[in-house]
Amino acid sequence: MKYSNLGIDIGSSYLKIWHEDSDLRPIYSKIMHHRGSPKELLLKEIDSMKVQDARVCISGNIEGDGIEKWRYDGTLAEVEYLRSNYELRKLLIMGAQNIELIEIDPKGRIVSYQTNPPCASGTGSFLDEQMKRLGLSMEDISSIPIDEDAPLVATRCAVFAKTDLIHLQQEGYSPQAMYNGLCQGMVISGLKSVFGGRIPDGKGILAAGGLLANPHIRHYLSKRMPFITIAENPAFFRSIALARMAKAKNHNGFDGLVQALTSLKPISFEASDAKPLVLEKSSFPAREMRRDRDSLGNEIWHDLSKGEVLDAFLGVDIGSTSTKAVLVDNSNTIRVDIYTKTSGKPIDATRSIFASIKTLSEKLNIKLNITACGTTGSGRKLIGEIIGADAIINEITAHARGALTLDRNVETIFEIGGQDSKFIRLEQGRIVDVNMNYVCAAGTGSFVEEQADILDMRLDDIGQEVMGIRPLANSDRCTVFMGQEVTRQLKAGQSKKRIMAGVLVSIFKNYLNRVVGNKYYNKQKIVFQGATARNKGLVAALEQLTGARVIVSPFCHVMGAFGVALIAGERTKGKTRFNGLDIPEVKIREVNCRACENNCRITIVNFGGKRMSWGYMCGKEPDSTTTKGKEPNPSFEIRNALLRSYQPKDFNNTQVHLKMPALTLYEEYLPFWNTVGKNLGFDVEVIYPSDGEIKKELGNIGTGD
Repeated sequence: MKYSNLGIDIGSSYLKIWHEDSDLRPIYSKIMHHRGSPKELLLKEIDSMKVQDARVCISGNIEGDGIEKWRYDGTLAEVEYLRSNYELRKLLIMGAQNIELIEIDPKGRIVSYQTNPPCASGTGSFLDEQMKRLGLSMEDISSIPIDEDAPLVATRCAVFAKTDLIHLQQEGYSPQAMYNGLCQGMVISGLKSVFGGRIPDGKGILAAGGLLANPHIRHYLSKRMPFITIAENPAFFRSIALARMAKAKNHNGFDGLVQALTSLKPISFEASDAKPLVLEKSSFPAREMRRDRDSLGNEIWHDLSKGEVLDAFLGVDIGSTSTKAVLVDNSNTIRVDIYTKTSGKPIDATRSIFASIKTLSEKLNIKLNITACGTTGSGRKLIGEIIGADAIINEITAHARGALTLDRNVETIFEIGGQDSKFIRLEQGRIVDVNMNYVCAAGTGSFVEEQADILDMRLDDIGQEVMGIRPLANSDRCTVFMGQEVTRQLKAGQSKKRIMAGVLVSIFKNYLNRVVGNKYYNKQKIVFQGATARNKGLVAALEQLTGARVIVSPFCHVMGAFGVALIAGERTKGKTRFNGLDIPEVKIREVNCRACENNCRITIVNFGGKRMSWGYMCGKEPDSTTTKGKEPNPSFEIRNALLRSYQPKDFNNTQVHLKMPALTLYEEYLPFWNTVGKNLGFDVEVIYPSDGEIKKELGNIGTGD
């Protein structure tokens, strides 16, 4: 009897089926988005195919016991298919969640394996998410022309891509142009995730995977790697490999497969260690956090009396998602705080906040005298120059100063903003350790807002609604993967409150894993800052995960503005540079710098006869056509010379001679090792390879940017 071969590839997002006869001729092939329900879709397809007498191999994301005898590892099937059918020895797989680079030897043994970090950047899931935002479907792709001059879109994170798309829409770009920009950026991000900064020309590499079913991705991949070979039927590469493996292994027949699939138990979303979200050690100033909205729609709080004379420091924090301002009196007390959305227009947001200050002053007949002004946040340079700030300070310094003013003994600050998050550790009032998230919104406020919208829950109500709720398990890897899990849980009929509780816990798991990492922090007391700290559920999640008492100020959302106002007050001697609360008309435009692969989006501003530009990640000067090199720090040269002075000049005095590579830990401990060696009767020599040798080796092993 001649058996046909059936390969079933159940990916993270798509189900791929490849059915061929005994002579390897295709009978049926199909690719479908399973939307979190692969078992149901597979059973439906099997029923419609009327398959009989087939050898079967299944691989991928399908939960449960009972189908083990049909399972086969998809990667091993691909490796064998590569070895048997191609002379190439490197395989690049670009799928919905993973980008993989596999190298094999002539016998088909894997000699190296690289995969993307736990992030959807450069993957098919990322593109699916952005296409929804652009209002495009899979059917639209074939009619979209290639556009080499498309605007570049941030593709390192889905939430940041969303911000870029909003800005580009406001500039009048079409969905088709933005789609091309996404595809270009995705190809580069995906390749960098496995090749690092040195993307090869593609010689000797075979590319496959579901993402390559997209003609635009294939085009931009071929542009970036001109000698790469793209597999025939690239989206079905794994399912074809599984079908061939079923034939080669004479794998289990079709009988019993439907019954086994039907008997699979549904997926459990329970977290084994999940406890209800409660506050046991921490307090939450809910009443003190209440804010009114003024006639301009801005959140506002004040502690002013009619007719008051107020000399104040003004602090403005211009963030990517929100803009905040405070007025601080001479006793370092916040008298006014105002909060509004930035909405991609920092100048308009600042103008609106200043209008609120003027309206409030007029309403209460306040004689306001601003004696100093400071700016912080991502828009600090732009707004600082326009309004005449006396101090333009980074967010880390500003947040630390604000926290120290309210609590002189603070040691650990967790700050989570709209699109970034920060970890700050202090000792005796000085910053000793910091870290920020790297272009990932999985642990930020933007993601909370996005999921609240999906779950149809009011952002202001979430914190209270999840209290006492036991959270469901969720991924803490990436906003795209977390969002997919939310969709699966909704489809399974889970409670919205339990889903949202799981989202809040996963956000802090991401923060602790990716931002804090293995850094030391005070596990007795943590100061939580940023607008997200106004979410009671997040405070409870933080307490649950760390066991610490969490301190939240009623002014947690404006602590950066508070800190920079205090610094400006200290630095201003005599007359302030502040130009007043009336902001002049400003001409602003954005361009892409193509001096290097960073493709920085540069902001150019013209006002009052001045022209400014910034946004160069490499530090390049505005009028230069090349990237800026880094000036060497003389302190390092002095340190290195001092360390090397401990190295023996004559290595013939002892019989034992120990060599160590000049890695930082070894080199800095050279005086110690040298002393130990002398007392034990051996010499220590530190080997210093050339910069070229180091760069070559790092290029071989590195996968980062």
